Amino acid sequence: KKLSHLNIFSSFLPDDIRQQALASDQRWRENKPLSVFDGVPVAIKDQIPVRNHRMCQGSDIQACVVHVREDDLLARRLRDAGAIHVGVTVMTEGGVTPLGYSAHFDGPFNPYNVDHYPGGSSAGSTVAVASGLVPMAVGFDGGGSIRVPAAMSGTMGLAPTFGRIPHDHSIASTMTKAGPIAATLEDVALAHLLLGQTSAGSFQTNVIGVAYVPPPHLGTVVNDNGELDVPRVAGPTSLQGTRLGIFWEHFQHCDSEVYEASLRSVRYLESLGAEVVNITIPHLREIHLSHGIQILSEFGMLWDRQFHDPNHHLEANTEITIALGRTVKASEIIAAAKVRSYALQKVCKEIFRGMELDAIVSPMLGDKVPRALEGYRNYGESNNAKVYRVMRYVPLANLLGLPGLSVPVGYEKENSVPIGFQLLGDAWCEHKLLRIGMYLEQSAFLQRRRPPAENFHDTLEKFV
Repeated sequence: KKLSHLNIFSSFLPDDIRQQALASDQRWRENKPLSVFDGVPVAIKDQIPVRNHRMCQGSDIQACVVHVREDDLLARRLRDAGAIHVGVTVMTEGGVTPLGYSAHFDGPFNPYNVDHYPGGSSAGSTVAVASGLVPMAVGFDGGGSIRVPAAMSGTMGLAPTFGRIPHDHSIASTMTKAGPIAATLEDVALAHLLLGQTSAGSFQTNVIGVAYVPPPHLGTVVNDNGELDVPRVAGPTSLQGTRLGIFWEHFQHCDSEVYEASLRSVRYLESLGAEVVNITIPHLREIHLSHGIQILSEFGMLWDRQFHDPNHHLEANTEITIALGRTVKASEIIAAAKVRSYALQKVCKEIFRGMELDAIVSPMLGDKVPRALEGYRNYGESNNAKVYRVMRYVPLANLLGLPGLSVPVGYEKENSVPIGFQLLGDAWCEHKLLRIGMYLEQSAFLQRRRPPAENFHDTLEKFV
């Protein structure tokens, strides 16, 4: 009730939560917990089926799938581990905008400053974590939809390698991946291990091939006992041998305050022994355009029925986006696929492997966290220029299926909203990103702040 003004959930069932909590409590009393997640509250983006909850995908409530009877594979893994599903979180309609606001659900709102967007499309999942309600929530990322809200609302967000975390629903996109959003990178790592288990029958594993999907691992991040293995005190050789690629011309193409915080993060990693390697990614504009063509065409196809249904009330921005997607020609999709093939060769083989990089680093957003326009709550906002600035560093991870991690590295001076930093890795190298990110997380220059008291609930306060 304290945080109801943030409008985080599209489906929330208190009696169901109590039943799950009582069952978990009994297991702990009998010393038979199912896993480290037993009794841990989690939330899932309104993009896959979660038992007993309605599924709306951020759209018209009248068109929701009500009373879902079976969990998606992803939701089932959490339930089988004893996690408590506290609710399904609000997403932007169809996941179409990275700004994060849904006019259908009048929310959610950025807990650091409710006059600013929370980031999307996994907006509710991120706000659920940032406001203290849950330590981990699940998001989906086809165009920055985990990493962007993590940057805007001050959480950790991992969009893993395409196919790393299997799920049954939302499988029509060639770029969308599920991933954890959490308060700490230790929580991200543990969720990654649980959710990333290979599933021989899943769509994602079948597309890639069972032989080519390695088991989830965290390298030196978590030891065999499941304990965090990164030193709590960093030193000048902590990251010795770590190679960070930076395309400086692109890195600098952002707001000055975002650039300063991101550069400070790079210098800190260098002070721990990391080596910065200057790189160039040719034809980056065409690569970004190819991502736009592909994601637009997929969205236009997926939402064609709703677009033509007079009884399905779409937001204006959604209608515009579907209409744009329906104008994409087959020749343009083929051209984008050719660029995608070129970029895979250039970025993965020549840059990551040829230059022996552990990560490519950059700001997460090209601009400060956008302030919402006056009157936006009735209709949402359609602003392509603003969206592109927000998404400037997003497309590579989605078009190429590579893992990307967003870590908060500062706060804006005027409005105290967060600033995010991105680590992009080669396929199946989430462990490298998490290890580097954990050093950023514990850095002395980043004193993480809670949102204002009216937008935060300390779940553990009475137990500590």
